[in-house]
Amino acid sequence: MYSVPTPPEDLFVFATLQPTISSLHSIIDGAALEREASMGKLGSSMHKDIMELNREVTQVKLKAQNPQNLDINSDPSQVRLLLGGVQISIDELQAKASAYISYQKKFKVEVTKFDALEELTAEFRLTKLLWDSMEEWDSLSEGWRQSTLEQLDLDQFSSQVTKYSKYVNQLEKGLPRNNVVPSLKDKVEFMKQRLPLITDLRNPCMKAEHWRTLESVAGTALSGEELTVAALETLNVFSYGTEIQEVSGQASGEASVETIITKVEDMWRTAEFTVLSHSDSKDVFILGGTDDIQVLLDDGIINVGTVASSRYVAPIKPRVDKLLRQLTLFNQTLDEWLTCQRNWLYLESIFLAPDIKRQLPAESKMFLKVDKSWKAIMAKVNTFPNAMKAATQPDLLETFQHNNKLLDEIQKCLEDYLESKRVIFPRFCFLSNDELLKILAQTRNPQAVQPHLRKCFDAIIRLNFALLAEQSPGAMAGSESNQESIYSKDILSMVSPEGEKVALTKGLKAQGNVEDWLCKVEEAMFNSLRRLSKAAIADYQIKSREEWVMAGHASQVVLTISQLMWCRDMDACLEGDHDHFAALQEFELINIDRLIALAALVRGELPALNRNIITALITTDVHARDIVTDLIQQKALLRGKALHAVPAATSPR
Repeated sequence: MYSVPTPPEDLFVFATLQPTISSLHSIIDGAALEREASMGKLGSSMHKDIMELNREVTQVKLKAQNPQNLDINSDPSQVRLLLGGVQISIDELQAKASAYISYQKKFKVEVTKFDALEELTAEFRLTKLLWDSMEEWDSLSEGWRQSTLEQLDLDQFSSQVTKYSKYVNQLEKGLPRNNVVPSLKDKVEFMKQRLPLITDLRNPCMKAEHWRTLESVAGTALSGEELTVAALETLNVFSYGTEIQEVSGQASGEASVETIITKVEDMWRTAEFTVLSHSDSKDVFILGGTDDIQVLLDDGIINVGTVASSRYVAPIKPRVDKLLRQLTLFNQTLDEWLTCQRNWLYLESIFLAPDIKRQLPAESKMFLKVDKSWKAIMAKVNTFPNAMKAATQPDLLETFQHNNKLLDEIQKCLEDYLESKRVIFPRFCFLSNDELLKILAQTRNPQAVQPHLRKCFDAIIRLNFALLAEQSPGAMAGSESNQESIYSKDILSMVSPEGEKVALTKGLKAQGNVEDWLCKVEEAMFNSLRRLSKAAIADYQIKSREEWVMAGHASQVVLTISQLMWCRDMDACLEGDHDHFAALQEFELINIDRLIALAALVRGELPALNRNIITALITTDVHARDIVTDLIQQKALLRGKALHAVPAATSPR
């Protein structure tokens, strides 16, 4: 097939094997024919062997169930010898059973279940466990009894008690009634009852005073280092179980509360205030954030308060009371401290102003006392920032309370001072205390009023002051970007947010107290508008309405005089012996013509200020026209029945 040449000698050997191969096939065929017969013989033989095995199991079971195996009075060595022989027999039987099962699997026949052998094995395992446990437990318990409390491994002790308690439970369920299991159970239960007491005696929280209490109860010394469990039994110590438990519990409770107190003390031993420089000053300091300190303080007060009410506090009560007093003092001091800092920071910026010092000399002296005290306290805290030591200094609480009392008095005087200014110039009520103080702190600088004018006078954004004589307007315009203009105290005009300027009466000066000259400014506003209104009325008589509107009169004057003139014309229509209805109709046409003229003006090129005036005037004229039209429609001919829904003239603001 593969074209590989075969040597002649190999072909010769192959030819000689042919008879052997034929003989092998014959033997295999014969064995196959005899297989069924052989299987029958082997099955019969194995059945006999299994029957014999079961008889042996019965015999071994009788040995295993020997009454002395479950008798507490039996000699343990004899029992162990007997159990050893049974163990050997069971091992041999299990080996035979395993071999038979292996044969049955190979022959592919049904595998026999050796239930009797399994039952024997299980019962024997429990019997052996019983005697092994008895021997091991006696050894363990004797070792424990000869050990001192310090030598005992409580974890191993507890685990062994738990382990043998489980064994006892298994033995009670699996073995027939006997007197060996109860004996083992009694021994285990005995040590199980000892375990809590030994644990209590081994309590690491037990101190000398607790041992003295136990010695007093037991009536004997218990402080010997070689005192074993057996010795404790001899001294009958375990009969005082309740007392031992109480003393140990007391020791644990006292240790627990002491741990809490120690933890609180340790935390405060390292807690420090955060001290910050104030306003970039190297010598003035303030407290930084105190949130962490406050949390620590709240937790400490709660924990120490809880310990103080505990029934275990007696041994450390003086220590707890001292710490609670310190924390309470700390809490009170910190509240006063933060209040003082808050008020000091607020008032410091106020009393730094020379004008405030001049106007409030008594309050300034009081603040100086507080300021000196504050700086001295904070300088010391900056050097020694430990929170507990800093906040519990002698007389510190009283110092802060006194300082806060002074600051409150200063605040009240400051409020009264501001209120007196508002009484003189009521428009100061529109300003907050801080805004008013900014003005009063610069009474010699009239320009300090400018940022706050809009709140005092809604339609005034600033006052125009005259430049000093040595600074010409041209020079100011050329150098405005390089230097600040210097103004005199002469007030020239008021300026609206829209940029409209209205000249004020001559000789108006920002001199004296700010509230006084602002009152004069307010009076000058009324006088100026009154003067301008008179001039506008005179001008109205000689010019057309359109020319009059564009003549440069103040917007407020234009709107006010326009409405006055409309009311005058309206009265003329409704009074006299002429035809009132015809007069109203004619006046309606005049109103329409006025609106048309204003509309024509507003469509042209106008300065922004004139456009604003005309826009507002159109609004009032539309309303005036609607009133006339409504009267015509109602045919109201009598002035007494007329509906004068005329908008009130706008007063100066």
